[in-house]
Amino acid sequence: MKNNSNFNTGLLFITYLLMDSDQEISENELNYLDSVRLEAGIDDDEFRVFYSSAIGKTEREIYQVGMDAINRCTDKEKIQIFVKLYGMALADQVLRVKEVRFILYATRMADVNMERVIEMANEVGIAVS
Repeated sequence: MKNNSNFNTGLLFITYLLMDSDQEISENELNYLDSVRLEAGIDDDEFRVFYSSAIGKTEREIYQVGMDAINRCTDKEKIQIFVKLYGMALADQVLRVKEVRFILYATRMADVNMERVIEMANEVGIAVS
């Protein structure tokens, strides 16, 4: 499925921050990112462009770019992005407080109901074990 550029930009930038929030990126997180990237229809070239554009940016700049893009998405797309972010937080099988705070704060900034995100994540098989 090919998504709009705001969806892809928001997804990639905020996922990057979430992955790096504990300064340790696990193999499970990388595998999850790859599956999310492929599911979203983000090809290798688009991924390279994202990665190149993130280099040299501060955490705050990356967050701003990602959230600006998410806020230009439809409500349905926002939910989809946050379901994927929730899955990323669980990918390394350790849900850290910093990851939870980050997701909760980002959902507030995007005016997304976290309960709805968890409900949708459970529907697609993403859950805390």
